[in-house]
Amino acid sequence: MNNDQKVATRTFLAIALAIAALAWVSTANASATKVGNGDDGGDLEGARKIENGILVQTRKKAIDLLKRLDTAAIEHLGNLQPELEKSEMYLVARDSAAKLDEDKGLESTPDGSAVYARTFAEPHAATRFFPAALTLNEDQLIALHVHEALHRSLPPSVREDEKIVTKITLALTAPDATVDRVRRVVTTEIRQDARSISNGGAGGDGTLEARLPKGPQAPPLENPSSVTYTFRTFSIADKDKAAVPLESMHSIQSFLYPFGEGSHALGLGIEASYLKAGEEAYMGPLELSARMKLTTIRGFDVGGFLNYSMNSMAPDEFKNSPLGRDIVTAGLAMKRVTPRYYVENSISISDDGDAKQKLGQIEYTHHYGQITSAAVRAGGRLRGFELGGLLEIVLADSHVVKGGAFKRDFGRQRLVTAGPEASYTFGDLKLGLAAQLLLDSTNGTKLDDLGDIMGRGVGQGSVSSSLSLRF
Repeated sequence: MNNDQKVATRTFLAIALAIAALAWVSTANASATKVGNGDDGGDLEGARKIENGILVQTRKKAIDLLKRLDTAAIEHLGNLQPELEKSEMYLVARDSAAKLDEDKGLESTPDGSAVYARTFAEPHAATRFFPAALTLNEDQLIALHVHEALHRSLPPSVREDEKIVTKITLALTAPDATVDRVRRVVTTEIRQDARSISNGGAGGDGTLEARLPKGPQAPPLENPSSVTYTFRTFSIADKDKAAVPLESMHSIQSFLYPFGEGSHALGLGIEASYLKAGEEAYMGPLELSARMKLTTIRGFDVGGFLNYSMNSMAPDEFKNSPLGRDIVTAGLAMKRVTPRYYVENSISISDDGDAKQKLGQIEYTHHYGQITSAAVRAGGRLRGFELGGLLEIVLADSHVVKGGAFKRDFGRQRLVTAGPEASYTFGDLKLGLAAQLLLDSTNGTKLDDLGDIMGRGVGQGSVSSSLSLRF
């Protein structure tokens, strides 16, 4: 081999080595991304998506456990149940030895000879189970499901801290676990982590602001939008003498959440009604509404609502009744829903307004005073069924009637109504039944003396049924 051939050979080898080195560096950099307790996800190659079996069964039991402990209402655990429900699960083809820097705690055997599961510490990541996980008993698998979901759902500052995640897992899966104990452990661990960061302790990459806990991240509202048909029949003692001889009302409401995100979306609704009185039928009031959850305090959702009911009847329709008035109602509701029960308190104020009524040649003006209402709704829940009741106390300012030389002031009015309510949810559909009965009132006041057809109806009460499509 002459000198020229040697130089060419060396040049070729140098270029080949350079290319190989660049390829190695590129591969090393591509596989250096590590999040949570997993590696780069390479073990997903050849993995099979899990659709049934013990891992699906134990995940369902883990979800039931979180519902029983009401984790959605515990600070920093708002996203835990959705993460557990929606995470895709894969079974890796073969076992892998644990990596000391990544696989710790509940995810691997004590001696590090095998890994049970891995996930990425970011929302919506998949969970990878290894064959070794199938050797665990049911309780251990439930704890493993919860543990992996915590890696994805806790605040970014702590979700990769194996010690904190393990302590919270044990608090959730202990046989005698309680809501108060879980809340105490979560609060204590995350506060200690925040203090160590503020004191300059180590704890990962990023600035102090980026690593501080961001507070609870409530889950998105579950099927908040709906289209509902309601049929309502009214109870009137003497229809011949009734000022408002209504028999029934049909209504269709579309309520959607187009604005906002998560649990603080803004819902807007439109409801049209159709009234039946004897042989006659009329278009009833048209109602616009808005609703939004404002905050969550100690497990109770606090939200505001606003309703605007507008008279849609022409002047020559239903002349002999004081139906046609606009009414605006604003209120605040405090509600808690658990797998076993629900309870809600609400307060509201409706503005005053006028309606016209023509009897013979005389036109009378009904002035309805401001209405203040306080209501309590509560009941039990079991497998899609809800059974409970509603109690409402209404105080209304003076109802004044004037026409010609006639004037009468009925004074301040008090009405107390109550009744049962029941519903059954199956899939996206919800069937509801409810009744409202006037238990007590001032000087024989009836519901139509409030002038609020859409909200409170007429007469001595009503019975209603509804069917909702929720999405």
